[in-house]
Amino acid sequence: MADSKMLNEAIERVRPAMMLIKIELDKADAQVITLRDAVKKLARENKLVLRETMHSMYLGTHPDNRYGDGVVPIDVYTLIGGIFTQGVSPKSLQDPTCSEMPPFGHPRHNKFRHSNEELVNGSGGLLPPFADMIRAVTLTCGHAPQGFLCFQHSMPCNDPRFSVDGKLSVRRLGEVQPVYLEAITTGVPWDCFTYQFEDAFPWISELFQEAGNAGQSIARCESRLEVCLKMRKIALRLSDDEGRLDETKWSRVIQEAQRSGSSFTKFKACVIS
Repeated sequence: MADSKMLNEAIERVRPAMMLIKIELDKADAQVITLRDAVKKLARENKLVLRETMHSMYLGTHPDNRYGDGVVPIDVYTLIGGIFTQGVSPKSLQDPTCSEMPPFGHPRHNKFRHSNEELVNGSGGLLPPFADMIRAVTLTCGHAPQGFLCFQHSMPCNDPRFSVDGKLSVRRLGEVQPVYLEAITTGVPWDCFTYQFEDAFPWISELFQEAGNAGQSIARCESRLEVCLKMRKIALRLSDDEGRLDETKWSRVIQEAQRSGSSFTKFKACVIS
């Protein structure tokens, strides 16, 4: 990444435009995909995001992924089968985007590390061991690198198409889909934001999460838990200083929650703690 002075100057150049994007994002009917693309364009023009091929062993999951729920372990295996069925190409992942891991001593460094460790520990053995080699955390497409890691760690799986003796097999995969194996062994291209960019605009993680859901028209719908977490986050933002939400604002909560395609609209109870 570029030196700190150049990055800080670049951040200040984009700050006015980013503030306008944030104003649009806070609207109930915000066009999140358009706003995502605008952020990407600004960041790319000012070298605040770089395109690089990254191996899955260096990718963790952003704590804000799926509104704080991380990845869904069982969905990792569903995705493994889906990629196998449809085939692998550079377009298999829709806008893969990540954020650079901050250096040691930065508040988000430990946060990212601990959240990924907890994600693995809470997966019931479905996700591979935490290796603590994270260089970036995924803002979108978080399940794909986890699936790649599952192959590399020969995780348990009974699908005979790509498993041997009840375990995922890179050898078997190489025999039937060498392109899939190449993506696992060499990595795939990612857009990686500098950690300073997320420092300056921490809301980009939620924007890219929401835009990713909106863009995946053939993907699995958001789970009820994800919808609840999203509605709770919106409700808290719209609440007063004492944490109370006026009844008249519930329509705004529902409208905003549906921007990425959520189909559940009657979840008031889930945000009441």
